[in-house]
Amino acid sequence: MNQLLIYGAGTSGTAAAHLACHLGMRTWLYDDHRPPHQVPAELRDKFIVDLQHLKSLVGAHPTTLMPSPGTTETSSTYRQLAQTCRAGLLSEIDFGLNHLQAPILAITGTNGKSTCCAMIQHLFKGAQVNLPLMGNFGIPVTQRALEAATTQPSLGYILELSSYQLAQSQQLTFPVAIITNINADHLDRHLSMSAYVATKWRLAPQAPEDTTHLITPPHVLEQIHHHELPVRGDQIIQTRAGPSATVQTPMDLELKQLASWGCRCFARHLRQYHKGRLSVEANHGLKRLADLAIAELTQQLEDFPGLPHRLERLGLTPQGEPAVTYINDAKSTNLSATAYAIATLAPEQPSTLLILGGLPKSAPVGSPAPELVIPPWIRWMVIIGSHAQDIQATLVHSANTNLSTVPTLSHLLQPAEAFLRQLRERNISCVLFSPSGSSLDQYPHYEARGGEFKRLVQALHPRHH
Repeated sequence: MNQLLIYGAGTSGTAAAHLACHLGMRTWLYDDHRPPHQVPAELRDKFIVDLQHLKSLVGAHPTTLMPSPGTTETSSTYRQLAQTCRAGLLSEIDFGLNHLQAPILAITGTNGKSTCCAMIQHLFKGAQVNLPLMGNFGIPVTQRALEAATTQPSLGYILELSSYQLAQSQQLTFPVAIITNINADHLDRHLSMSAYVATKWRLAPQAPEDTTHLITPPHVLEQIHHHELPVRGDQIIQTRAGPSATVQTPMDLELKQLASWGCRCFARHLRQYHKGRLSVEANHGLKRLADLAIAELTQQLEDFPGLPHRLERLGLTPQGEPAVTYINDAKSTNLSATAYAIATLAPEQPSTLLILGGLPKSAPVGSPAPELVIPPWIRWMVIIGSHAQDIQATLVHSANTNLSTVPTLSHLLQPAEAFLRQLRERNISCVLFSPSGSSLDQYPHYEARGGEFKRLVQALHPRHH
């Protein structure tokens, strides 16, 4: 492979282009939704604006096509490029993995996969072992591969994989893999729940001789059996949440169990893989993690700080004002994520304002409509954006729950005096921003959505910040 066309000049596409250029490959970039000025300056000579000109360039020689994970195979542009490129397809994940030599722990799931990744990294950091995160978490695999080629490579990596990335990739055999859960999501892309489950299950051992340690809760295996998918390999670890001294939701406990098992299994693998080549400090840290009981590892996660924009508590209001807790859960992009956010508040049952919004995930024709059950202690709901009617159709709630719609977050939270007055009049003590839909209707990504919520909340109580 010496000529590469990357379709999609976003974060992963430009990272792949940098790696390809480092490897001396002839590289082209194309993106029909991105203007040239948004492409890094050092790659603009690779960026082709005109599709017909691009086809004439790549058609002269066998070219490998690397589509963005978000690319749909039914799009006209994709079909044209696939026909023009005659050297097959390659995912950004596979391209990066081809140039990474260290072991990788891979994680997927509908919800909780980023948190699980960060929990495992937290445990390794506590043992003075730094394992970089990559993949869907935010840093492309190709960027990590370029770092490894130009600087000191890591002992290992933690890889988060979305269903889109799994569907595109072929190199999915890892020493340790975790599937956090499987709930209905992205069915507009995968077209059926069976296809979505099968895509997630690609991370599991695919042959009897596969030595992957797969770590997953029992309900995932129930899904697998329900959809009649093969279960292969003899290294499957089913986690079961045990008792905890603190009040936590079942998913909290489940993620800590998954992270603890993943950490211990991966620490043991890393010690074996790097045997005789580890520093004294790294060997000591890995041995400690490898020898700890699961309960001890889980206990070490009690001080895990959480992720930005995922159930991020922004603090209480200033002294002298009615106490209100603001929770930024802008990372919620599906109904099950919002259901989880609601479940975390269930032990307290605060009088809550739930803010929803975004671009809802559509179900395939003939599939049951998704639902979000709203408990009675959520007294007020506000839906943001132009898809309010679609989101409202998913809600199951009491007639006593007040529901309203506004165009944007700022229309709700500004002016500050009016919003705070409504909180007092409705006796609201908690504001939960857990949209349940994609941010792409109004924002480039969920981080921007969460950032705006935090900024608007800070403007409500400037003396407190």
